[in-house]
Amino acid sequence: MRWLSWILLLPLCVVVVVFFVSNRTVITIDLWPLGYTVELPVFAIVLVSLMFGFVLGGMIAWARGAKNRSKARSVARDATSARRELSALRQEIRKESGMDTEKTDQKISPQETIMPSLSAPKIP
Repeated sequence: MRWLSWILLLPLCVVVVVFFVSNRTVITIDLWPLGYTVELPVFAIVLVSLMFGFVLGGMIAWARGAKNRSKARSVARDATSARRELSALRQEIRKESGMDTEKTDQKISPQETIMPSLSAPKIP
């Protein structure tokens, strides 16, 4: 996988460097309402435009994913709450059925917690 990324990234870097070297011509940009003029090479304008587009696209994607992230947090909270409730109910069942409290750290099958007398015997 690392070789594949290098095989794809290296030619892209070469193209970018060739583009930068080929487009060193300086252009004047007039910032009309402010009354300023800026002289920049073409490659700098292209590079800044690409970076601005990348950042803007990332911000838009992040904002559109807010609903999904919020739902994921809500589901995670619900799952945590359900786990706590399940643990408390298992503890309560163990206390009512008179099972050892030492078994609380072990995984107990649902059949064993509901009907301990009907569960299959465990053979060592």
